[in-house]
Amino acid sequence: MNADFFFIAGYLGAAAFFLGITEMIGVQYFWKIFYSHGIRIYSDVSPLPRPTDKNIAVKSFKVDEGKFEFISPNECLFISHPHFLQIFRFHTPFPYKGSVIWTEKGASISGRLPIGTTLFFLFWLIGWSIGTFKLNDISFFLTGILFIGVMIAISLPIERKRMIQMIDELKLILNEK
Repeated sequence: MNADFFFIAGYLGAAAFFLGITEMIGVQYFWKIFYSHGIRIYSDVSPLPRPTDKNIAVKSFKVDEGKFEFISPNECLFISHPHFLQIFRFHTPFPYKGSVIWTEKGASISGRLPIGTTLFFLFWLIGWSIGTFKLNDISFFLTGILFIGVMIAISLPIERKRMIQMIDELKLILNEK
């Protein structure tokens, strides 16, 4: 019975891996559907200036940390762009994907975790747990929990700092327009 659940977790993990690749591509091309799903881990209402340029909905920007695309005069999507040649940059498996929606109350900013990566690690942890319970080795189980816990504890603060830096870059873009 445990073997069945182990293989199911493996198949679901593989599906989540391919979902993660699809999501990574969709986020880089600013497909809105990928920005509206995921665990929201950053939410703020900010007094960001509303875009004044009427043609901003067809513009995208790439600055030091992030890539921004205005998909309408009242909505902007953003992501930290890949830094392939920077060897001292810490790359995490949980890059935030952000959106800003301007309303009467101000700019509503949200940051979400990628669905594919989150599900992949969830199914990996389920498979790991099933495998270690079959071995009756609690230390092996705790090693997996520690691995995931440390990865999350390191990744989320780094990505939060990048998100705040991207919001500051967006403020600069909006103040120039």
